[in-house]
Amino acid sequence: MIQPRENKYYYDPLYDTLTIYLDKETNFYAEEEFSGIYIMYSEKNDVVVGAEILYFKSRNSKLLSERLPKEIMSIVNNVDTNYSKGEYECFM
Repeated sequence: MIQPRENKYYYDPLYDTLTIYLDKETNFYAEEEFSGIYIMYSEKNDVVVGAEILYFKSRNSKLLSERLPKEIMSIVNNVDTNYSKGEYECFM
């Protein structure tokens, strides 16, 4: 059974960076899966708990869908980067 998660993302238009959190995990490590694409894993059980994508708007969506876990990609597909008031967060 999949546990419910509190999804949250931050988009920073100044640096074009998207950070996604799938859980409230505080202890995690990240691995660079592809240049500028980091996947975060729980230190406790190695479950994916988030991701950070540098140069987000310039990324090819096909590349992202090949490199990112499905749960991360479902959030990426719904990110609104047209927000013009600076860094923002969204709860999903």
